[in-house]
Amino acid sequence: PTDPIPTVDLRSITDCSQIDPVCQFDGSDEPCNEMMNDCDEVYYSVMTCAIGCRDAIKGSNCEKYLNQALDENSTCITGPDLELCLQLEKEEGCDILEVESCPMTFMCADNPWEKASPVTTSCPSAGQRCMDAAGEAECKRLQEEGCEEIIIDADCAVTCFSSTTNQIFILEDDGNSTLDILGSVEFGKPNEDITAMLFRKERVYAVTYERKDPLYIIDLKNASDPTIIGALEVPGYSSYLYPINQASTMLLGIGQDAEGNGRPIGLKLSIFDVENPDEMKEVYTYSEVNQWSSAEHDDKAFRYRSEGDGVGTLVIPVTRRRNNGDGTTDWFDGFVAFSINAASGIEYLYEINHVEDPNACFYCMPLAMRSYVIDGNVLTQKGYSIVSTDIDAGTQNWNLQFKTGGDPESCCHWFDF
Repeated sequence: PTDPIPTVDLRSITDCSQIDPVCQFDGSDEPCNEMMNDCDEVYYSVMTCAIGCRDAIKGSNCEKYLNQALDENSTCITGPDLELCLQLEKEEGCDILEVESCPMTFMCADNPWEKASPVTTSCPSAGQRCMDAAGEAECKRLQEEGCEEIIIDADCAVTCFSSTTNQIFILEDDGNSTLDILGSVEFGKPNEDITAMLFRKERVYAVTYERKDPLYIIDLKNASDPTIIGALEVPGYSSYLYPINQASTMLLGIGQDAEGNGRPIGLKLSIFDVENPDEMKEVYTYSEVNQWSSAEHDDKAFRYRSEGDGVGTLVIPVTRRRNNGDGTTDWFDGFVAFSINAASGIEYLYEINHVEDPNACFYCMPLAMRSYVIDGNVLTQKGYSIVSTDIDAGTQNWNLQFKTGGDPESCCHWFDF
């Protein structure tokens, strides 16, 4: 329910009529009585007169909302709806289940941070609540246009839902300013997003993501029949891929690590061995919570100095927020250097801090996050400063801060950009 939900502790009531001073259930207490056997709290929604249940046995991250459907007279009813809801919970492994009363639409979400996605929906019949001629017509029109799922909410607004799929197309110029499709291949699972792609010779390396990071190898030798020849699924996702050896069989990935439910938690670096598509491996990883890099979405912020086949130094911009546990927070904003070695892994080297005084008065023209390697030094720019650092030793050569020295009321502070 979207309206405020009055709740009642079951221990404080003696009969179901006490929980519903607003909605009229025509004397039917059956749904309430049924749910009182298993629920810690019973609530009702004033907007829809739906009765519901909150089960707190598994804690606040495992609430279940089981709303009974309403007929056209706003009478709470029982039936197969509760059974279907419980069945979905068992089969889909949901932590949260919602059943909207108008129409009977089941929503499933695996964690409380995600927007629930429709599991089962259908156009309501003419006798159901929240239905009029316009709604019926719109529902049928959307069905004809290929909508996979249709929801009509409590305000009679009709919404169309469709899932996404991922494909690669191979095109050829026919010589007459027209591109012909030679071949295509679909990859990934429904509703996954493409987060990274790398083209090397006759192969494509593609990453998709919804909860985990599937890395695919797609063979393009036969342009009319591209084929998936390898797949690897690991936690988190890569949003940028870079080959670190001449044969392009070792890939460096930059992205985010994630919890089991798919929620991103911090920067992740990975080295993938893709020499054998049948036995792809994530051989080395580095991760840090509450940390992120613009190199995840901006390839120009990525800097890799090759020092041999499969060996090099990575320099990327990093922002980190660290909770001290006493109500204060430490921020780092600058660049971080890593040693990358296909044979031995990923090693943190040093940080290049770009913030001397976050409250200083700066010119309001922040710099793009970039780095350049010149004569053994790495020149990094970010925010309102440029810093020169010895790339091997990690020692600072100089630091140029673009401060105005003027009126604090007419300038920018570091974290304003």
